[in-house]
Amino acid sequence: MCLLTALVIGPMFTSLALIDYFCDIETWMYFSNVALNPTYHLPGLFFNNIYPIAVNGSLWTLPVEFCMYLLLPLVMAAPGARYALLIIAVALSVGALWISPSAPAVVLWGTNLVHALQLAPYFFWGAVYRVWLPRYALNLQVGVLAMVLLPLLVQSERGGDYLINTYPLSDACVRLRAVPGLFLGG
Repeated sequence: MCLLTALVIGPMFTSLALIDYFCDIETWMYFSNVALNPTYHLPGLFFNNIYPIAVNGSLWTLPVEFCMYLLLPLVMAAPGARYALLIIAVALSVGALWISPSAPAVVLWGTNLVHALQLAPYFFWGAVYRVWLPRYALNLQVGVLAMVLLPLLVQSERGGDYLINTYPLSDACVRLRAVPGLFLGG
């Protein structure tokens, strides 16, 4: 991604002369993204964007995702891993309701920790789905309905995105009841 962005897309769209683009230190600093250090700017690109100079605004998620992939095996190695995973997903979802988007920005590894904590529940709910639900439990109709309806909920400043965050919990509860032998008497 970094090679394509910095060495193909950047030179195609920069407002600078190619020699200036390639001699600018920021062109080469863009490769710090490989080390998961988010660097958004390439010289001469995207000054008029909504988020000026951001070539790839989603780069901030890479350190968060990397940490989640390091944390997940530790959780899964713990006794009662399935339950620990579910508890972590619920705790992170509930915690995300109380994290204020305007909280003071504590930046670690190039990423705002408030944003990282808001992203973490989505990762863990994906893991819960994979661990708790058999393959046949993932329903195409529910997925299509979610793709159509859930984006409509993200219209508010605070509310819709948190509602989407709790959707996997309610959906998982409905599906878990349908798995034979999962609960006592079931």
